[in-house]
Amino acid sequence: MQRRRFLTAAGTASILGLAGCSSSGDSSTDPPTATSAESTPTRTAESTPDPTTTQPTTRSVDELKDDAVEVEYDELFRNFEQYAEENTPIYYPYGGIYQTLYDEYEGGIDHLQLQVSTNDQAWQGDIVAMWGGDKRYLENDVLELWGRPVDLYEYTTVNDDVRTIPRITMVDAQLINED
Repeated sequence: MQRRRFLTAAGTASILGLAGCSSSGDSSTDPPTATSAESTPTRTAESTPDPTTTQPTTRSVDELKDDAVEVEYDELFRNFEQYAEENTPIYYPYGGIYQTLYDEYEGGIDHLQLQVSTNDQAWQGDIVAMWGGDKRYLENDVLELWGRPVDLYEYTTVNDDVRTIPRITMVDAQLINED
């Protein structure tokens, strides 16, 4: 039922391929060991733009995963508009969830904030991932994830600082480990 609400909320053809795509798996791969984000964000009116701004595509989840680019965080952030404009699927072998807001977006879409990395040495930066799949992820879970760029997400931290980070629509994820 959540899947249907997600599809309706997203309103894009590419999300139709998500039916039954969520899965969980175990891996003995150790995640990066760096600490989590320096401050926990607080929600503001401008921090929850419409998640339907993702660009439409007719590719299936498997095709998106096959076409996904593993990109270091700095490269993604510096050239985000290019990745979003070209609708380039993004892949991170490591994503550590440090905040979850369930049903944050219309249609029961979850808001996950993650530290991400292309290697198992250190976290490179953090992103927001919108997730409407069947699997519920928790804070401190470490994932392998695939997604499509949406926009740059701006929020105010508990320290009253304004931060901007990339936001993606997560199309699939594999649970690497759970704390």
